Amino acid sequence: MENTKFQNSNLPTVILVIGTRPEAVKCSPLISVLKSDHFKTKLDLVVLSTGQHREILKETLKSFNQSIDIDLNLMTANQDLSRFFQLAFTKTTDQFKKIKNIKLVVVQGDTTTALAASLAAAYLHIPVAHVEAGLRSYDMENPFPEEENRHIIDSISTLLFAPTAFAKKALQKESICDSNIFVTGNTGIDAFLLFQSKKKTLVSPILTELNNLKKNSKLKKIIILVTMHRRENYKNVESMCSAIKNIGTRYLDDVVVILPVHPNPNFRHKIKNFLKDLSNILLVEPIAYDSFPQILNASDIVLTDSGGIQEEASTLGKPIILMRDTTERPEGIYHGTIQLIGSDSAKIELAVQKLIEKISTTGLSHLKRDIFGDGKASQRIAGIIEQFLYKKLPLQNPQCSTKARQNLIAKEVFEKFSNSTKYELSKEDEEKNFLFDNNFKKNFQPYEIRKSQLKSETVPQKRLTMEEIFSLPSEYHISKKDEEQFSVTSVVSLYRRKGLAKRWINSLLKQTHSPKIIWLVYFASPISDDLDQEIGAIRKELNESGVKIPIYTNRGDMQLKYFGRFQLALQTKTNFVVVFDDDSIPQSRFIEACLHTINTQSYRGILGTKGTPFEENAFFGPISQSDTIVEVDVVGGSWFMRNEWVKLMFRDKMFSWETGEDWHLCVSARKYANVRCFVMPVNKADKATNGFSDDYLQVSHSGDTNGFVQNQRRFIRMQQNTRGDRHMNSYQNNEKNLLVFIEDKRDAINLILLLDKLIDKSIQIVLAVHNNDELGIKESDLKRVKVVKDFMIGRDYNSNVTLLSRSAESFYHFEMIVQQTQSTVLVVVGSSGNAATVGVVTAARLLQFPIINFSLSDQVKNIFINQIIKDLSSINLDSSDGFNLEGKTIKNFQDFLKAIY
Repeated sequence: MENTKFQNSNLPTVILVIGTRPEAVKCSPLISVLKSDHFKTKLDLVVLSTGQHREILKETLKSFNQSIDIDLNLMTANQDLSRFFQLAFTKTTDQFKKIKNIKLVVVQGDTTTALAASLAAAYLHIPVAHVEAGLRSYDMENPFPEEENRHIIDSISTLLFAPTAFAKKALQKESICDSNIFVTGNTGIDAFLLFQSKKKTLVSPILTELNNLKKNSKLKKIIILVTMHRRENYKNVESMCSAIKNIGTRYLDDVVVILPVHPNPNFRHKIKNFLKDLSNILLVEPIAYDSFPQILNASDIVLTDSGGIQEEASTLGKPIILMRDTTERPEGIYHGTIQLIGSDSAKIELAVQKLIEKISTTGLSHLKRDIFGDGKASQRIAGIIEQFLYKKLPLQNPQCSTKARQNLIAKEVFEKFSNSTKYELSKEDEEKNFLFDNNFKKNFQPYEIRKSQLKSETVPQKRLTMEEIFSLPSEYHISKKDEEQFSVTSVVSLYRRKGLAKRWINSLLKQTHSPKIIWLVYFASPISDDLDQEIGAIRKELNESGVKIPIYTNRGDMQLKYFGRFQLALQTKTNFVVVFDDDSIPQSRFIEACLHTINTQSYRGILGTKGTPFEENAFFGPISQSDTIVEVDVVGGSWFMRNEWVKLMFRDKMFSWETGEDWHLCVSARKYANVRCFVMPVNKADKATNGFSDDYLQVSHSGDTNGFVQNQRRFIRMQQNTRGDRHMNSYQNNEKNLLVFIEDKRDAINLILLLDKLIDKSIQIVLAVHNNDELGIKESDLKRVKVVKDFMIGRDYNSNVTLLSRSAESFYHFEMIVQQTQSTVLVVVGSSGNAATVGVVTAARLLQFPIINFSLSDQVKNIFINQIIKDLSSINLDSSDGFNLEGKTIKNFQDFLKAIY
């Protein structure tokens, strides 16, 4: 079919070429704008279709009230891509030759249609405009042939409409001129938002069923929308279907899966054979586009290998599990909306399980929605096309000229041979091209991403009641209490509280999940003989009644104080261990509750009866008897944990002897294994899960905690809290913090004074040292400086620490300091650095932190270490005169700060 109504117009002609359903969806809003009254007076638009998806393309256009002007109808049954490309290239070339006054050919995306049309136009010297330019997976096989197609199309296009700043940067990396790239948003989002806002007269039966499920179910159903059709994923269909089947089976009563089956017969056959037997997996025909936004909105999780749905689901804030090895839309990954999982069945299942658990418990945190567009991309593109046709666009950037590009390459290639080569850039060009300097490496993530990741890592888990925790999926159930993997050793420390031994034994024996082994420990107790008699009587009574649970004692004259019980716990053989203060006598379901909680995904951590957040906004003190679980920095009263975590407590030198064992345990577990701490909730309606008895306070007040111990604990809490643990509310800090780590006292003083002069007042300086006095700087000079003490716990040892140990300590500690201070940039002085600096810089590099290295060539202490630090740093600021920097070096430093913030 051909429509020749445009042949006699004097207006410039724009050909818009489509062939597939996705192209029709994403181009329809643009067609609508270009056919509006304003643009009818500016250009003639011809919509040409190759017919790659002929029938569904027409249906899609019809839903937008649009139509095709020229239909080439090229697709035939079982036609391979090569044959289709040949036909499309030949036939579009013929059409372009017939139509007069063509000033622009517009293609969309990465299809074979788009490739053929863009090449046909380029060979006829017709400018090409590429809608959705700059998408890159950097893997030519994934997706295939789309990745190849878009590289070629972008390389020959005159106007490149990038949907995001990320896509624009990808094009710039390929040396495409800035003046040809326009960030417009994605036209697919225009289409999606248009249909989402429309009120439908006919509601899809699928949508009706979904709404009824959500509305009428006593237990709210979680809806998973699945799409899969990629050609390169055909070999993985069975693995993906296996994951979907296992999810459907595991969550038979909780989850409904909606899977529109693609028309491709290969996919249809495999999918239907695999998934036909499960009642909660609904295999449906492809969903009409005008119904799709509502169905997507009703879904809770999206499981896909598709492209456009990544953009659409992100717009609604839906979490996406991507069953591909690569994606050309990585913006969603960096913003936390998309999880790139691949096609492995086990990985897909685990990712879905975690999302289901999160939705069921804490709910999904707010996901960024405007990543790919705001619904106005088509208007922007149409405006740019008009400016192009009437020569109103800015002139080409001079740096994109042949000479400028060759000069830039020549500088890198030839400067090693001659400093006077005629290919050198001018001084003005050098300043403009600071970011191309050899001393600068873009090896870090953007500031907003670094900051958002820090916040997400430090936000406490949601506070749930015990009833809500029991509703969470857990690897443990009370029916598994006799399984060895869930066996528990109980360690109870006694000292001088009389009459408690029998209560303790009875309490532990009455547990719904009783310990496999019970230890009663008392070191240098003034009532050791009395305790021996109590325990002896209990053993006799138990033997007579036939109870065979092992009960052991560990007593001694040496005062091992609070640490001795953990040294004993270190030697347990069971997978779990719980250590008790003798005043925290648990109720009958406490161990069962702890096992369920610790085996959930969200609350894997050391569980206790009470706890302390180091710096809370509302108060400063212990937490206990809350009706919800509370994440804290330190727990006490009881410590329920995996036995492997106990050994972490003894990796560092003990700071105190009289007390502080809970602090050492929790700090080390967080530092070395990312294990968090939680105070278990109190259920006033059902006390059986509580971690203490009704007379807890009375028992506790009869104990031996004296004023000296209280003072010791206050000192630890107030003065030593930054030695490895985070602050619970640190994620609320929105400052721009610059972390300075320096091993040399003189350099620290000089650099602080220099930074105070050079950096913007909005940036806070965080200095990692032992204490203020060591620097010899007045408090008045430290107004902009936040001091972090004891960056390296290894420094506390009296013996000489090896270089490797120093490096390892600072490496381990870096992430905790970053979380506490919310720092997003690291500054070091590599010339005076030692092993500790190497550890810090290595950790920063692994976390994709920007690293600023001051390298003072006249003060290098270790050439080898200095070179390692330079190689890992993002920018090296060299000076041969101490901290008296040259003007160019200062400018590079300040420009770099602007770039990273």
